[in-house]
Amino acid sequence: MGLEEILQSMAAKAEFEREAIISAARQEAERIVARARADADAARASALETELRRLRSEQARRLNDVRLEGLRAVASAREALLDEAFRECSSRLRGLRSDPSYPSIFAALLDEAVTELGSRDLLIDVDPADETLARSLCADRGLSAVVRPSLCSAGGLDVGTVDGRIVVRNTIERRLTRAREALRAELLAMLDDGPSDGRPD
Repeated sequence: MGLEEILQSMAAKAEFEREAIISAARQEAERIVARARADADAARASALETELRRLRSEQARRLNDVRLEGLRAVASAREALLDEAFRECSSRLRGLRSDPSYPSIFAALLDEAVTELGSRDLLIDVDPADETLARSLCADRGLSAVVRPSLCSAGGLDVGTVDGRIVVRNTIERRLTRAREALRAELLAMLDDGPSDGRPD
């Protein structure tokens, strides 16, 4: 084998090695590019997923805010209706004294308070418009009581022990306040259910 053949063989071998190196470099470059694309796609997908989660969270928060505001508005409207109903009731009760049944209502309020306190010496506070009625009922019942026209009330009375340690507040206004507290949940439930016509659904 001559020098030229050796040189050609070396050149061919060098060319082969060069092609192998270039091919390996191309393959490595393609792997790097593919990995970079995959990483970029994954980063985009992750960023997109993060943004979607943020948007869903924001949407849920806004929906919650709207629901909460709606619940507040409904609660406020219900309370306003309840307030209006009790204002109307209070307004009607102001005229109770002129009703023919008022003396028996007043007597029942007196009897209830006396039953609670016992028939000891009593101090009875009434509106001046009820003073005569109160004195008459106390006399009819044989009660030992001091009647004072000291209240400003639509009706009813406050009855207490003379020492003032125990007082039963039985005015129309006080009864209405207690009724409101006792019936509040039931009345609000009626507002939720709507008007009833007495027929089953």
